[in-house]
Amino acid sequence: ILNFLYVLFIISTIYIVTLVLKGWGVLPFIGQIIKIISPLFIGLFIAWLLNPWVQKLVKKGINKTLSVIIVYLVMFIALYLVFAFTLPSLGTQITDIVASIPTMLSDVKEWIDEIFIKLSDTSLTNLDSVKDSFLTTIENFATNIQTSLPQTIVNIVSSIMSGLGTIAISLIVGFYILFDYEGFVKRFMKLFPDNSRKEVDYLLDKLSETLY
Repeated sequence: ILNFLYVLFIISTIYIVTLVLKGWGVLPFIGQIIKIISPLFIGLFIAWLLNPWVQKLVKKGINKTLSVIIVYLVMFIALYLVFAFTLPSLGTQITDIVASIPTMLSDVKEWIDEIFIKLSDTSLTNLDSVKDSFLTTIENFATNIQTSLPQTIVNIVSSIMSGLGTIAISLIVGFYILFDYEGFVKRFMKLFPDNSRKEVDYLLDKLSETLY
């Protein structure tokens, strides 16, 4: 019970603090700060992912600078190949899905007609109204998919394009972090309290072992 009350107290405190910050208009300001510094954390995450590969090249006798450049080039080539092979086929598949919706709708209507023809021999009443309502719902659903799916894809692409600046800055930050990854991590760990640094360092090590 005490543990439950403790958790409930923490949740209530966070909720109240959130309401107070929202009432003071502080949350939008915090959101802007997070948006500004987000490339730093994304860059650190990129460096964390790529650092083991850099270390493998360094152990093979390759210069640290050259190792970082090689790893980044491989990453860009891999990303280019992924987008080059997936985006055209994805666009084709979406076009095919939108074009095939009328055919699928017709097949569904025929299937429903057959079901209601079989049900017409029973004692059920108001089958025609139920059938019409069911078909109308399916037609509206299919129409919404046809009209909203392309717009949804456009919105996703627009969001990605608007975030390219943040991604580009994050890649640059990650590139520079890789040159002194160990030193940057040590400085980053100093942001945590002394009594929790060992736990954070242990957690990062376990994540690295799981990933690689």
